[in-house]
Amino acid sequence: RTLTYALWRIVPSEDNILTIHLAEGTYSPSATGEEFPIAMKSYVNLIGAGEQSTVIDAEQMDGVINMIECVNNSLSGITITGGNSSEEYGGGIYLEYSDPIIEDVTIIGNSAEGRGGGMYLYYSNPTMTRLSILENTANSGSGIYFRYCDSPILTDFTIANNTNNAVKIYSSTPVLNYGTIKENIGGVVFEVGSGSDAIFSNLEIIDNT
Repeated sequence: RTLTYALWRIVPSEDNILTIHLAEGTYSPSATGEEFPIAMKSYVNLIGAGEQSTVIDAEQMDGVINMIECVNNSLSGITITGGNSSEEYGGGIYLEYSDPIIEDVTIIGNSAEGRGGGMYLYYSNPTMTRLSILENTANSGSGIYFRYCDSPILTDFTIANNTNNAVKIYSSTPVLNYGTIKENIGGVVFEVGSGSDAIFSNLEIIDNT
């Protein structure tokens, strides 16, 4: 009963959008034989029993969740942890040309050798609500890294206790609303000369070094 096996078996389509419901528990190599990274398919929703109840833990094997050229996806009600990306990007969640809805998700304790320890967004514009991005590490954008993203939206969030520039914005225009960015080593960084911009509204950016 692994998420990997469920994604292999199901056949979603534009006319047949499917949902995988994850029961309470930890989904990991040692507990359930889970394989990582988990490669999401288009037209699939992944819903857990709640951030405190459903945990996907890669146990440092690889990144946790990849979405590459996916459409009509959502993630909700889960904690993503233990990611350590072998591709240097996106230890927790890696998005490439994908625009999912992500809500009620905690991304904690993930790492990447390069960029985006918690999340790495590449040509992707997700709508993200009620996210906690905590205690992730990377050389840059340890919490979340935006690269060539036109309009990703992040609302009602906490980004805290991440290392090395918690939020990195490279040639992107994210919208950040009603959030807290605190106690990180480096709060928000715009890449010089990359043509980056952003819309910030009702943010608290405090106690970063």
